[in-house]
Amino acid sequence: MDIKEQSPAQFYPKKGNLTPGREIRAIGNFNDLGSIELFSDVVLKQTERSSNWFSESGNVLILPLFGALEVRENNKTGFIHINQIATFPVKAGTKMEFKNVYPDDSIRFIMIFRKGEAVKRPQTENYTFSTVNMLQQIYKDTFSILNLGQFTGRTEAAYTRSKPDKSFFVYFIQGAFEVEERLLEAGEAIYLWDQTELELEALSNNAYLLVLEF
Repeated sequence: MDIKEQSPAQFYPKKGNLTPGREIRAIGNFNDLGSIELFSDVVLKQTERSSNWFSESGNVLILPLFGALEVRENNKTGFIHINQIATFPVKAGTKMEFKNVYPDDSIRFIMIFRKGEAVKRPQTENYTFSTVNMLQQIYKDTFSILNLGQFTGRTEAAYTRSKPDKSFFVYFIQGAFEVEERLLEAGEAIYLWDQTELELEALSNNAYLLVLEF
């Protein structure tokens, strides 16, 4: 990548040890009324449970990274599997519970909460993740686009935003990357609000990241 002036950004460094899992709150899009109120990378050990209370109405997006998880909300229980993305409408005061049903294995999933107008009912979409060394769109709604990428070492890629008022939130699931002249590793994130095109380079093999445009 050519050296260039860095664009303005908010950096979210990894806190604590190097094990997966972290929580980021209040990721705002300065060009839009929308905002991501909560982004969580959740790891549940064997048969472990977790829960979240939501103080405002909106939508919760669940993306399993490995293993299926049980979700309980409004006295209804369902399962979300690998290669699925689920969207749940929540009202203020809603509690969602998550459970790892495996007796011998841990699970990991991404949870994203956006306040605002909620979908009418829970929705689950299937996707096929079959490409390497490029970003693949796995989810899209009227507010956001979610891309997932797996890369081998020293591979470059670029992503152009769909509308001029959109921003990028990039979360690094595994491995190391250089993004816009910044070195970032697993568990770290960066928010870019004045960027037309996102340029990245994987610095390790089996490197994974999420790019959320909103």
